[in-house]
Amino acid sequence: MAIGLTELEPKVKALRLSVADFVIFGSAPLLIHDLVPSINDIDILALGAAWEKAKTFGEVIKGEKGDKVVKLGSIDIYNGWMGEDVNCLIERATFVKGLPYASLEDVLHYKLKLNRPKDAKHITLIQNYLSLQESI
Repeated sequence: MAIGLTELEPKVKALRLSVADFVIFGSAPLLIHDLVPSINDIDILALGAAWEKAKTFGEVIKGEKGDKVVKLGSIDIYNGWMGEDVNCLIERATFVKGLPYASLEDVLHYKLKLNRPKDAKHITLIQNYLSLQESI
């Protein structure tokens, strides 16, 4: 099921996580910058109080990249992100309607790092958007 802007915000806010301790990552930052019309899931990176609360939502399992994750349907809450400094990702977050989203630069870095075929379109969209912003 595709998730649009109107579904994203209430889904994340319903978790009632401490905004100082998490950042919305993955493709959601592309959605809030209007680069894609919808996303398939919501990836959240959580530390501290936000991670402690996330662990109460369900079973903590090992994610495919080695981090711990709690899966809640269309929402995955991770305690790390491929060895990245999650504190720095949280510090660089952009707030939109009270929710912290990862910077497009950080999303681009991770998508380039993974270099999966499914990320190619997103990489191009982000690079074009950032180039346009620099020229303004």
